[in-house]
Amino acid sequence: MAGKGIPLRNIIITAVIVMIVIAIGYYFLSRSSDENGDQKEDIVTNHPPTADAGFDQVIAPGEEVRLSGTSSFDPDDDDLIFRWDLDDSVDSDLDEIGDNDVDLMGDNVTWSYPIPENTITYRVTLTVSDGEKWDKDTTLITIRVEDNIIPPEITLTCRYGNVEGGPSYLDPHYIITIESTTSNENILNFTYMIVDPEDNVLYHEELRIILINTYNNTIRYRDITSMGMVSQGDMILIRDVPEIPEGSTVLLYYLDGLDPVGEVDLSRT
Repeated sequence: MAGKGIPLRNIIITAVIVMIVIAIGYYFLSRSSDENGDQKEDIVTNHPPTADAGFDQVIAPGEEVRLSGTSSFDPDDDDLIFRWDLDDSVDSDLDEIGDNDVDLMGDNVTWSYPIPENTITYRVTLTVSDGEKWDKDTTLITIRVEDNIIPPEITLTCRYGNVEGGPSYLDPHYIITIESTTSNENILNFTYMIVDPEDNVLYHEELRIILINTYNNTIRYRDITSMGMVSQGDMILIRDVPEIPEGSTVLLYYLDGLDPVGEVDLSRT
């Protein structure tokens, strides 16, 4: 009939079709932009690394110091560059900044400081970089002259049970753990002694001897840091055998000291 308008139903259907076509077109346009990278760019955030210069060390004059930054990490798994400043009190590159000199590079490095007349401490700075962002950490290296030697104070604890990570066939062990120490010292400076409840000396030898022992040995030293230093978390593992009775005492001695720097009784409880 003349003059009659378009039905409302047709208008609604047409509008819905148009909206669907627009949505489909936008979807494919967005996908094309993502794939080609012409119209849409991905934003990648680079996170800074975290530097770890390792633990403080006390060494003897002339002893080579080993520095490790292997505990440093990058959250993006980027390759890291390691730069060591071996003395932040010296501005070797003359830029008036003490802790940014590059004396050595690498994640594991060694160095020998000059032999001092008196005990001296160097502050070592590690800078790690992923090429864009960086982080710093410091560690202290003390060269101690013998006249000023201060023995460490070591706290030992004992628990009884199976060795974590060891073979299932192993007998139970007395697990001696270094809970704390006032300073990290070279394992070469220590001896250990095991005395039974009647004060008979069962073992007395250098601590380094049991460092290289295997699971089949009665006594072995587990160096957690693998740096040859006696430090927190290290363990002395003693197999429960008849010749080392419960109630025996483990003692650690430093250098030629007559008094133990740490001791603990063996107990199955």
